[in-house]
Amino acid sequence: RSPAKLGDKLVIHGKLEKVERVRFWCSFVMTRAGDNKPLITCRQSMAMVQMDDKGNGKPQRIPDDWYHRWENIPTP
Repeated sequence: RSPAKLGDKLVIHGKLEKVERVRFWCSFVMTRAGDNKPLITCRQSMAMVQMDDKGNGKPQRIPDDWYHRWENIPTP
């Protein structure tokens, strides 16, 4: 891995990796444009949250149609 420099054009590839009932996982790879050498890779967990009027959030189940559409994502 090597650092990006000011002025570099970057390409970010993201993909949905896994879907669970309350959260889902995405992974990302950042490269310099024209070069397939990864500068950074990361994995992120996300969840759907219902916010109340006080700014408090409560995790929500992923809607059934979303879950069933993406639950069997092929992995390399």
